[in-house]
Amino acid sequence: MLLAILALDTLAVAFSLYAALSYLRVLLRWDPASISMKQIRLEADCDAARLVARYAMGFFVASSLLLVLAITLLLPPLIPGAMCGTGVLQATGGFGTRGLALRALALAVLWVWQSLDGIHRTLPRRIDEGAIARWNLLSVPLLLLAALYTLRALLQLDPYQPVDCCQVVYDTFTTKSEATHSAGLSDAFWLVGSGGLGLAVAAIALAGLSALRRGRSAFAASTALFVATLVWLPFAGTALVTVLSAYHYQVLQHHCPWCLFLPVHGAVGYPLLASLLLITLESFTALSATFFSRKHSGLLDATRHRLHRAFLWVLGSWLVFVALSWGPALLWRLRYGVWMG
Repeated sequence: MLLAILALDTLAVAFSLYAALSYLRVLLRWDPASISMKQIRLEADCDAARLVARYAMGFFVASSLLLVLAITLLLPPLIPGAMCGTGVLQATGGFGTRGLALRALALAVLWVWQSLDGIHRTLPRRIDEGAIARWNLLSVPLLLLAALYTLRALLQLDPYQPVDCCQVVYDTFTTKSEATHSAGLSDAFWLVGSGGLGLAVAAIALAGLSALRRGRSAFAASTALFVATLVWLPFAGTALVTVLSAYHYQVLQHHCPWCLFLPVHGAVGYPLLASLLLITLESFTALSATFFSRKHSGLLDATRHRLHRAFLWVLGSWLVFVALSWGPALLWRLRYGVWMG
């Protein structure tokens, strides 16, 4: 699996660099008013670059999924003392965490690029290929750095060097107060913030759908959704790890997100991560598509269709997240009449 991750990363980097060269020529020489042979060849190169870049994105998504599977399932038994992904990332010396963060950023940029490109291709003639090219070029350094950090993380692994893993989680706290507070704020604060802001995200998505059905602009809803999502994510992640995860673990104060990916806990971490990721990506896409269409009135119909899909994805993903994070806590309360504490 590790060789497959490296091979897919290599293919993703190679394909993205090839596409970047074509998109760079687009930025330097693109002239939509020209009918010369140079412009025709450039348009053909642009079509080829689009196809190659989509393959690069596919390779990158596949390698990222395999990397998460390796961190959660394959590598823990090979690292002495590692019981989950926490121990594996500890063994990478920090390169693994940075690599995952860069992968998330690269995926966000690529997601927006392919969405804007899909909107742009609905026109019979390209009017702003430069904007599409810039989004693609922005993803190249992020993708390259993510692949390099992943390589360094895998090379850092030592099957003869033990790690602390769960001791890292428990040694974080020296008092009961520290165990029930995150960033100096109580668990109740994070829990209420997660629930309230989550409802706001869902309400904004519904308002966006309503505006689209009535033929009105969804600019305000797209902007509000993106801002609300950015504010909600820290609350949702903190509440999940510090409070709600206990209803999956059946153990209090085990603040380890990677244990959610273990089969013993139903591998619930995968749909939870996917739902949070989709909400983030689609809210980012909705805002970017709205700004893009405001520059070009000919893209309004295609943008409205994409916004409708984005709002639906946000709502669906939010429902999945609520069901898997809050659902076990509510079932516990109904079954035993008390909350875990």
